[in-house]
Amino acid sequence: MKSNNLTNATAILLACALLPLYSCQKGLDSTRSAGGTGNGTAPSSVTTKPVTAAATSNAGLVAYKNSAHHLFVGFLVDDGSDPVASTNPENSPDSVDFLEFFSGRDATRSDWRAAQAKGTRIVVCHFLSDAYFDGSAKDPATPSSTLTTPTSSSTYDHWAGAMYTQHIVTDSLDGIDLDIESGTIGGEVSAASYGNLIASVARYFGPNSTSAVTKSMGKKPVFFYDTDGSLDGNTLKGTKSNYDYVLFQAYTSGSHYWSGSGTGDFGPLVTGYGADKLIYLVNGDNFTTSTDDVPTQALWSYAQWVVNNKGVGVGAYRMSRDYDHTPVFAASRTAIQIMNPASGSTAGGVVFYQDINYGGTPTSALAKGSYTLSQLQAHGFVNDWASSVTIPSGWTVTMYADDNFSGTSWTLTANTANFVSLSPNANDAVSSVKIQ
Repeated sequence: MKSNNLTNATAILLACALLPLYSCQKGLDSTRSAGGTGNGTAPSSVTTKPVTAAATSNAGLVAYKNSAHHLFVGFLVDDGSDPVASTNPENSPDSVDFLEFFSGRDATRSDWRAAQAKGTRIVVCHFLSDAYFDGSAKDPATPSSTLTTPTSSSTYDHWAGAMYTQHIVTDSLDGIDLDIESGTIGGEVSAASYGNLIASVARYFGPNSTSAVTKSMGKKPVFFYDTDGSLDGNTLKGTKSNYDYVLFQAYTSGSHYWSGSGTGDFGPLVTGYGADKLIYLVNGDNFTTSTDDVPTQALWSYAQWVVNNKGVGVGAYRMSRDYDHTPVFAASRTAIQIMNPASGSTAGGVVFYQDINYGGTPTSALAKGSYTLSQLQAHGFVNDWASSVTIPSGWTVTMYADDNFSGTSWTLTANTANFVSLSPNANDAVSSVKIQ
């Protein structure tokens, strides 16, 4: 999955902003459950008692997470390449909906609980090769079996049950992600038994789960289908209803890139995977300290596309690398703000857009203050470029045609979708700004 070289909700929303995730890791399932029949019934030793909920420290954030809004998913990659603080779930932006553990994780459970107390759900990513099939030598029910190749009748009930016991019951986490991409079907799992693997996992995770009890947050454990699109959506046939969401690796940078070039190529994805399922991911491997980097600009354009097309949400693999932006997690926070502007909130800030109707590339959210051109450029603003702006309720924005607050000026007190409508025309004419 991911890069192989590791290379309108209410004012509740933007009182904070975002959380990351831990993703696929082999060797996570150190505790496996024995027993079970391998015939589609739950292994008898799988623990199914409810998990005690983490204390909720912010009722507003939890209410926001439970409201209708666009989602954000962030992967935390704790492989030693990013600052330790960046992979701590507690440090992630508060308004992130899902964090994924991938290639290592913060081992301090109180950090997990701090994120969950904000309503953020934590999901564990697995490669298909992690799964052992019932009857294999690794299956605890038949440890001496010589059957090592799964067939069309092979099931994965014991593995799915063990993952539920480990991640949901023992660790009190919130779901599973299966990394399904080029080479995995027919390579990591046989094409004949792939459907049986999905069916087994779906009994414990996802909207169709029946063996699993609801998690501590009152939700069934989530089930993510995580793909690079190389399988052309064919593996979704007959299984789509098992997934909560499809995480699509819409990477336009790095070695593990998508064949598409941006939002203009999202149409076929919607047709193949479903508008109600798709969450578009950028490759955070290539985040830099500049907001001009390719993943940041792609993430913001994806977020705006989701708003314009009533999509589900966006996310970032290795969101932990976004920690190096200023402020930390700036790219992810701004994406959330684009998708879920907080009406009346003073936390979100002013956002300028390259195109009218809040389209094109957005700036990061600007707090109250005075901004010369160079100061604006540090937030992704380009000289003589802005065409629309969103303004929190009660704020005033004065725009100037020239740098250093000179030349023609325009005073705005509300969202303005088209600068052409201003008198005189302010489209592509702004060079400095004061925000009060």
